[in-house]
Amino acid sequence: MSCRVLIVDDVETIARHVRRVVLKTVPGAAVDVFHDIETARRSVLGGSFDLALLDLHVGRESSVAFARELRASMPHLPIVFITGEPASAAAAEARELGPLAVLGKPFTSEALRAVVLRALGEPGT
Repeated sequence: MSCRVLIVDDVETIARHVRRVVLKTVPGAAVDVFHDIETARRSVLGGSFDLALLDLHVGRESSVAFARELRASMPHLPIVFITGEPASAAAAEARELGPLAVLGKPFTSEALRAVVLRALGEPGT
């Protein structure tokens, strides 16, 4: 399956782990990784993605506004927020966008794999 996945996380080790899980789950996927929202915004808006995995807090910035921008240009894009504070007000705001999931940290590779498969409509989800 050919697909394109967006990952935005300011913690390089987490972004690397998420990328590794995505590539093991969907071999051959094109994965774009960014460590700040502004660079991601300049690089991806107007593009086409099959899944967005966004850290809820990227530096001091919330990724909710960026997710709204992504949805404006790609209305059916599955969005997964990753956060260390799944019960926070920011996570509640993120849930209002109707994401596929809000994945709490720490998360297992298997939990992430299941979300990726569900987002891409793969069997076994």
